[in-house]
Amino acid sequence: MTLVEMLVSIALGAVVLTAFAQMLFYAGRSFAAMSNYTDLDYGSNHALKVMSREIRQANLVQGVTSTNLTLVDYDTLPLEYSWSSGAKTLSRTKNGQTEVLLRDCESVNFALFTRNPMNGAFDYYPVSTNPTPAKLVQVSWVCRRRVLGTAVNTLSELSAKFVLRNQ
Repeated sequence: MTLVEMLVSIALGAVVLTAFAQMLFYAGRSFAAMSNYTDLDYGSNHALKVMSREIRQANLVQGVTSTNLTLVDYDTLPLEYSWSSGAKTLSRTKNGQTEVLLRDCESVNFALFTRNPMNGAFDYYPVSTNPTPAKLVQVSWVCRRRVLGTAVNTLSELSAKFVLRNQ
């Protein structure tokens, strides 16, 4: 075996090992991203299910900002949903007990509407400053988490409208 043959075989082996290492890294990163997306999707679906049930059963809207929603629940106790921009969490508070519904939330937005649809559109009239006539609550959020140092998974903005049934 000559020196030239040895150098060619080492170079060829290095190319094959580099390609294998890149493929292995890409597969691991893809697996982590899919796992992360599944976890974010599960959390969003759970939060949506809890909020859907409770908002539909609420008696009335007590107050709203873009990041907080306060309702009077079916048992006449206050129920509050609030987003913390520092902790990036969406929380539910009732009877002094706070439960985190969502983690890694980049943004959360609450909006109120009347039940009457706009003429010629599939949208509803927004409620101004007084939340009393509100019959429809819209909530939307975006969740993002870092995978291997980069924010690769973003749930596209999840948005839902709930009609208060007890009004």
